[in-house]
Formats: sequence, structure tokens, C-alpha cells
Amino acid sequence: MSDEQRSSLLTHKRPDPESQIGSESPQVTPQETPQSSPEESPEPELQTRWGALHPKTWKDSLKSFFVAWVSGPTHPRDDPPQPIWKLRQLELLPDRFRRKVSPTSRVIILLVYMLVWIAIWSRVLLPYFTEVPEVKGDSDATVISLTCTDAYDFWKGKNAACGLDAKACPKLHQDKDVIIRCPALCDRGSWLYSSRAVGDQMIKYRGLFVGGGEKERDEDGTITHPYRADSFPCGAAVHAGIVSPFYGGCAKASFSSGSQSSFAAQKGHYGVSDSIEFDSFFPTSYVFTELESKVSHCKDPRLVVLFLNILLGLPIVILGSSTVFIWVIMSVGFWTITLATDPPTLVDPASSETFYELVSLSLGRFLPTCFVMYFLWEVSIKRTFSKPQEENINPADDQTPTGSPMSRLIFWYPFFWLGVLNNITFDRLPVDRLTLKDLKAQPGALLTVSVFAVIIVVCVITQAYSVWLSGRFNKLIKVYIMMFAALFAIAWIPGLTLRIHHYIFALMFIPGCSTRGRTAYVFQGLLLGLFLSGVARWGYASIAETNLSLLRGEPAGKITPPTIFDVNAADGMIYWEDSFDTAEVKNSTYLTNELTKYTHVSLLVNDVERYIDVNEGKLNLTELVENNKYLDELVKMSMVQQADPADIALYLRISRYDPKSKRHGDYTKAYKLQYPSFNLTKAASGVT
Repeated sequence: MSDEQRSSLLTHKRPDPESQIGSESPQVTPQETPQSSPEESPEPELQTRWGALHPKTWKDSLKSFFVAWVSGPTHPRDDPPQPIWKLRQLELLPDRFRRKVSPTSRVIILLVYMLVWIAIWSRVLLPYFTEVPEVKGDSDATVISLTCTDAYDFWKGKNAACGLDAKACPKLHQDKDVIIRCPALCDRGSWLYSSRAVGDQMIKYRGLFVGGGEKERDEDGTITHPYRADSFPCGAAVHAGIVSPFYGGCAKASFSSGSQSSFAAQKGHYGVSDSIEFDSFFPTSYVFTELESKVSHCKDPRLVVLFLNILLGLPIVILGSSTVFIWVIMSVGFWTITLATDPPTLVDPASSETFYELVSLSLGRFLPTCFVMYFLWEVSIKRTFSKPQEENINPADDQTPTGSPMSRLIFWYPFFWLGVLNNITFDRLPVDRLTLKDLKAQPGALLTVSVFAVIIVVCVITQAYSVWLSGRFNKLIKVYIMMFAALFAIAWIPGLTLRIHHYIFALMFIPGCSTRGRTAYVFQGLLLGLFLSGVARWGYASIAETNLSLLRGEPAGKITPPTIFDVNAADGMIYWEDSFDTAEVKNSTYLTNELTKYTHVSLLVNDVERYIDVNEGKLNLTELVENNKYLDELVKMSMVQQADPADIALYLRISRYDPKSKRHGDYTKAYKLQYPSFNLTKAASGVT
């Protein structure tokens, strides 16, 4: 080596690595770049993703690591499902179909198939909605169509809904029997979701049927024990085993049983709970009698329609393009809910207007649902069912099914229907609403929510990893941060309560399922079904609701009732006093004005209103019984039928009453009075 070359090497300056920290593309000439090993020269993409080789501080290192982690892997991956080779012939079927059938012919086949589908659907379903049921051999007989909780023709409602001495309640066919038609699913559809007082019991989260139960057929055709008149007829018919929860049916009810001195609890059919026991009298009851004549259009075809739609949807899922299959199945799912599995309104064939009201209501919800579905298609669904190179293709084009068509059938389709049938699947779990009050009130609710919370967390982590692998985690995490920030802001709006309905829950998480794996098929199918179930049945309910709307008919607690504090057996008197806070009333103009209106009191005896008069703080109960012929007859009947005639139980509930507006305040819970000994059991705290 010459002296000149040796001098050049000694004076050569290598670039300082620290001077390049943060620089993205250092300007170095080829002559200045020495030969280096692979360890000393990282790949450019790693240099940009992980920052400089030697960050200045640990904060820079942590920041670089976080940015790189959020950005996803170096080589993002989001491949559609591979074909299931054991089902290879079925996987190849769509491709063979497309090769042999031209696009025009495929459109014609689809249109004809849909017309046949609609025709079959109409043939099965429409007669049940539009043709009035007829009793064979009795053209004058009337069949009343009811919902699972409809009892208005039997008893108007709770507390004082039937007025003084229940005179406002319909004396429905007291002179003859009545035939009712009940829909399917009344084993759970007849549940109460707001508290109802039956004596001193508060009934909730179960069916309302008091007494009754199956028995051997009598000579007069009676096949059940008497049910209290305010029992839900269709729920009672299922309890007695007369009506099926799977396909509904007709039942013949008779009010010939009249008043009863007590109602014993009886075992139910089809897995429903035992009936409610009531150990005192009630003015009206009904029994079910044998339905000897055949009645047309009794069976509810909803489950037949459901299975028909699931079956006829299979070719669309397997052979259709992603666009066709999603939009057809979505539309079928929506109309299956509104017309079959969970109609939002009752259709009475005797009134044709009710069917048109159902169709009108459904159309009013279907149009905005289509716009929401288009949004979901663009942000999530299209990507899930497309090949990577097809992501930006116009969805109106007829696309070849991507990935594995059988994966749609196995992983997406069943979970879609699982969500659509929310009223049959998830609604039967012991969870009403995700509010602390409801979770505490319903047995098993907290455990169920805890289990589902764990499952949801696992699903979220699984899908989040799939999103991270696709390199889109950074984008979606920003969306969800804004989304949850908005929910937090709504939750703090005074006077309103945040309500995450299941359609909102689905809308929140479907965008996060925009990957192409089989897990995305499962989650997306389930969430889309839940979305349709929510909007088809309940509409686009508000995300923030007033506290009053959340009560669902339960007492608001504004007009507090008096409290009975003493009785006197010698003169038959009962005494009550105000239970409100005097200081609170003085400080509230609203309460002061309201209480000046409620000058009277209303007294319920065994859940029937028996007394309304000026609030004097006392009442002679003995005189009330003796002077009220209806009440006197019931008391005498009960005392005669008692094994121990010394006493009978009277359940007393009292409230304030506004005589001008004819409005009642909240009632107390029931005081149990042994009559005529006047032994009083205090009521539990709370109102009804």
C-alpha cells in the first residue's frame, strides 16, 4: 500500500450515528459508505418502522415501539378463508355454476327463484293474518286474537284500572264461552317485565297466571281449575297445556266459574313455572273448557316460515355473489322478524286494517335499515367477503364468491340466524336490561352478565388481533376512541340514561369485524342478525332515554301514598297517615301543588278498588264491607268455604286520588289484614 493510500485511510471520517438520529434518509455519497455487515445495516423498512438504532432516551424507545406496534406487522396479512378440502366438490360448485350460466341467465334465475320464494312464503303466512278463523258448525262464534300478554278483554290492568268494584272491567261473555287464538312462543312471551302486585306478592320476570292448572275433564267440559280473571289468557293456556308454545293454538274460556275464595298454585306444562298462589277471594275467574269443534287458522305458522326461509336461503349463500347473498339474506331476515318470528304489532284477521298497519310499520323501518346496511357494507361487510384485489370494486358488479363459499354457510349463516332469532335465543337468558337495578332484581342476571362479559372480551381480543394482522389497527382504534368518548358524553347528559340497545351494540362492533377470516364471519353474522332483530322489532330506539320511559309502567314514586299505621278491632277502624317528608314538600312547589290536588284516597281490597272518598285519615272497614253488597257477598262466601271460619285474609293497598283529573297516585304494597279479628301485618316498603 502506498503512503498516499495509507494517508487517505487515516484521514477518512466515518459518519457519526448519533448525528443521524431522527433522520429518515441521510445524504451519504457512495464513496463515503464503507462496506458493512448485515447487522450494521438494517433494512430501510425496519429503519422507518422502528426508528433509529440507538434512540436518545427510553421515552423515544417506548414511543417508537408503541407506534410500530399500533401500525401492525411489517407485512400485513388478511387472507380470505381457504377452501375446506373435505367439501371440495361443494366448494367448486359456485365456480362451475358461473362458468356454465351466463350473467343474464343468472339474473333471471335469481328473479324467478325470489318470486317462487315469496309465493311460498305468502301461501303459508297470509291466511293466518287475513282470513278470519271460523268455528266448524257454529257460524256465530267469535274467535278473539290475542298477544301473549293481552288481557284487556278479560281484565283491563293493574291496581284501579277496572274502577270502583271492577265495574269498568268488561263483563266479557259472562253468558257464554269465548274462543281465543294465541300466537306461538307464549311460554316466555307472557312474562311480566314490570312489577305487578298479587296480594302481598310482587310478580316480575315470570308469567302472570294465578291459580288454574290442568285437571280431569268434568261433565260440563271443564278441563282446568279456575284462573284469576287478571291472569294473561294465552300464558294461562300454555300453563294448562292447552296451547303449544311452538305453534300457538286456540282455547275455549268460560267465565262460568265466577268468584272464587282462593287460588292454589299448580304445576305448569312446557317447562313454564308453577302458577301463582292467592289465598283470598277475587270477584271473577275463568276456566278453560274442551274445544270440541275444529277452528280454522289456529296454528301460528311462524316457525314453519322460519325453517322455510333458512332452507331456501342456502342456495343464495352458496351460489350468490357477496353482494347478492348479503342483500337477499338481510332482506329475508328483516321480513322474517316483522311478519313471523317477532311481529311488532298484533294482527287481528277480524280487522284487516291491523295487517296493513303491520306492513306499513315494517316498511317505515325497512327503508332506513337499507341505508344503514349500505353503510355497513361499505365500511365492513364488502371487505370481509372480497378478495384483497377486489376491495375497491363497485359492489354492484357481480363478483365471484371469495374465499370459501362453504365457510359462509358454516360460519356466517348459522350465527346470522342466531342473532335474528334474538327473542328465542338470547332473550331467554335471565338478563332483562343492563341496568344495576334490573340486574339485582332478576335471579341469575349478574352471573349471566359476568359470563358473557368474559366471552365478549375474548371475542374482542381475538378480532382485534385479526385487525392488527391486517395492518388496520391504527385506523380502527382511533374510530373506537371517538365512539366511546361520544358514549361517555351522552351518559353524562342530565335527566337521561344511556341505553345500549342490541342494535346499537351491533352497529358499534360490525366495523371492527372488517377482516377476511372465519372469526370475522362468525362475529359479523351474529352482530348483523342482532342489528336486524333490534330495528325490525323495536325500531331505532333512542340511545338516551328518560328515567320515566325506563319504568315501563312501574310507579314513579312522585305521589307517595299514606301508610296504614293502626287498626281497631272493636269498632272496625283502620287509620293511616302521610308518609312524605314535610320539609321536602315545603321546599318543592311542584309537590305542594300536586298534593293539594290529591285530596281523596283510594283503597284496594284484594287488588280491586273498593273505596274512594275524602282523605280523613281513617275508615270504618267493617261498615265498608257490610254496605258494599259485592264485597259483603265475597267475604261471606269466603268465610263459609274456609276450613277455619274464624278469619279470612284481606290485602289492603292505599293511594292518593285526584277527583278532578281522576288520577291515582302510587299505591302502597299490601297490608295483610285478618278479618274480622283485625290482626294486621305491615306492608313491605315500596310502592306499586
